[in-house]
Amino acid sequence: MRVDRRTLYQALKKLLPLMSKQPDDDAAHVTLRSAGGAKLAISASTEDVQLTCLLPADGYFVGRLPGRWLAKLVKPSSRGREDVGLEVHDEHTAKVEVGGVVVKAALHSAGSANPVPGGDGDWSNPTKLPAAAMNDLLSFVLPAMSKDVGRPHLCTLLLDRQCAVTTDGHRLMAARLPGVLPQPLLVEAFVAKMLSSIISDGDELVLQSTDTHLRAMVGPWTLIARVRPNDFPPFRQVIPDPESLTARVEVDARALAGALDTLRPLTDGVVQLRVNGAITLSTWCSTLGEAEVEIPTIESNHAGDDLVVGLDPAYLEAALAKTRQPVVLSVGGPLDPVRIDHPDGRLAVVMPRRLV
Repeated sequence: MRVDRRTLYQALKKLLPLMSKQPDDDAAHVTLRSAGGAKLAISASTEDVQLTCLLPADGYFVGRLPGRWLAKLVKPSSRGREDVGLEVHDEHTAKVEVGGVVVKAALHSAGSANPVPGGDGDWSNPTKLPAAAMNDLLSFVLPAMSKDVGRPHLCTLLLDRQCAVTTDGHRLMAARLPGVLPQPLLVEAFVAKMLSSIISDGDELVLQSTDTHLRAMVGPWTLIARVRPNDFPPFRQVIPDPESLTARVEVDARALAGALDTLRPLTDGVVQLRVNGAITLSTWCSTLGEAEVEIPTIESNHAGDDLVVGLDPAYLEAALAKTRQPVVLSVGGPLDPVRIDHPDGRLAVVMPRRLV
């Protein structure tokens, strides 16, 4: 079998995170199997996740090879386009030809690959979503996914039929899906990141699900994974009604991001946001120096006393998501969450930091 070296290497790079989760006695193997229509299916799997990529190829090959070793071997050189040759030498050995050099490797039966239990269910009701829109959505919400393994229900992405939501308990990110799912799905952090890594390789994302599994197909990739029982917190209770907060202020997101850039070298993890007609950002009890930046508002309904709240600057920056459009900040008292609304329906909620 012959397969393009660069294409094979790019597929292997995206499979490596999954290979690192394989059991120690079967570590870092990929399955390579000839598929119909002059294709090579290359996949890695655990008990919970399987990721497969279809690559153009000529010839026939079936077997399992050490994945990390194969990725190092086929890493493209600077000599331009090259093919990789794959050949079964005997029952236990494969030949891999790269750049005119033939290397032998231990060959395992493709039948010993880990299937995903339950991953062969009734894949009905496909939902087709534009991949570019989903890519933007995931890049917005995934930063708020918790990394605290002691709170596994927060180390997830909730696809709640019409929106995607993440929270780590200190902030929340939500965005409307460019379509409607037949049922809510709670996806593990690792699976969400795998989906994010492959979604730009196609124009359309197709999602299908059973009660226990998700299947995502985009471009040459197919991802099958278990989904969690839906124990995501009642996130709508966390999102404050803008009418319940004292002020709604529209501001140029780029100007606000620029102010954060100015203050970042001097902050110790907290900035003070003050609403007093304009918005003022300043350092708070910083040991590195003091600074203050005023950001003009486009529109504001604020009247009366200044509103002051402490915020984590990294969370506020992530909530702006490098947008070039104005955003609306809804601000209440010093212990109220701050809501940030984008014109495309995305929103973020950032919990306050005490200013003491």
